[in-house]
Amino acid sequence: MLHVFYSYVNRAFTGQPDKSGKYVESRAPFDVSKKNVHLKILVDKISIEVFMDDGTIVFFNEIFPELND
Repeated sequence: MLHVFYSYVNRAFTGQPDKSGKYVESRAPFDVSKKNVHLKILVDKISIEVFMDDGTIVFFNEIFPELND
């Protein structure tokens, strides 16, 4: 049985990870007893935003694509 108690974003494998390691991982508490989770994911040319349960938990990630990508 798998128990996850937080939502998680890992940026270690991005094109330009934070050299200090301070901003590589983002975690937020998450209630695993919920049967339903509302997710809204917005993606554009330079960012990905994830909203859980109407903004109770939010993750924002900038994207740095190659010029020809």
